[in-house]
Amino acid sequence: AEDPASSLREDGWGARPRLKDASSTDVVVHRGEALSSFWMCGDLYRHDPRTLEARGRTDWDGWFPSEGVSAHPKVDERTGELLFFNYGLDAPHFHYGEISADGQLQKYIEVPMPGPRLPHDMAFTEHYAIVNDFPMFWDPQMMEHGLYIPRFHKDVPSRFAVIPRHGVEGDIRWFEADPTYVLHWVNAYEDGDEIVLDGFFQHTPAIAPDRRASFEENLFKYLDVTAFQARPHRWRFDLASGKCAEEPRSDEFREFGMINGTYGGQQARWSYHAIPAEGWFGFSGLAKFDLATGE
Repeated sequence: AEDPASSLREDGWGARPRLKDASSTDVVVHRGEALSSFWMCGDLYRHDPRTLEARGRTDWDGWFPSEGVSAHPKVDERTGELLFFNYGLDAPHFHYGEISADGQLQKYIEVPMPGPRLPHDMAFTEHYAIVNDFPMFWDPQMMEHGLYIPRFHKDVPSRFAVIPRHGVEGDIRWFEADPTYVLHWVNAYEDGDEIVLDGFFQHTPAIAPDRRASFEENLFKYLDVTAFQARPHRWRFDLASGKCAEEPRSDEFREFGMINGTYGGQQARWSYHAIPAEGWFGFSGLAKFDLATGE
């Protein structure tokens, strides 16, 4: 029922110019509505969660960030809050925000970044949100020519911003870890002075293109879980010492981990992972993963 032209931006929507907001990456349920989102930021589109009837774009009491919202916002089912982030080409390059259970803006702050970054997901605990600055980002020299080519900077550490929920920008704590890229997180929780974060560590984030292959074939290879070798991994952020410890949890290729959502931000026992088959997001089944033992 809306005028399609009203959603068009002169330079495109979200984190990259001339990129369509397909709202095709993720769906969460907040305040009784299913919200679809796009990984390069854009609008959140509202739907009836049972009938999928379209209800238009999200408008939080007359406010929505001009930078849009990235895919993989998180809903804390214990509090009803929606936690989200966005990112873009221009400074400030990254924001984190919180929406209350009744749809009111609670917080929208800048998270300082050295330049444009390409985060894909976030995590949260009872008292903190965790966002990242990975060494996989657009090549700055290519961007000067209007080309958006991601490069993996293997000598640059991964960085994690631990943000107190309801805190301010000055409360952010940063932790460094081994260089990698993580597409999806499983969950995070607090364990004494530590924050425990589970996700999928990519051992070869940068896939070398095959000059003999077509553009489409190389694209499919770039989104092949077996090619970038994603494996279950755990990070521990010690809030007392400011240090990060990490460990692999399995030698098997896995991705797209999910838990029972009622345990979001709390310690959960089980997660469910896609078992990859070679090819573009090709999967052969599901694995039930014991988060306590790694089995």
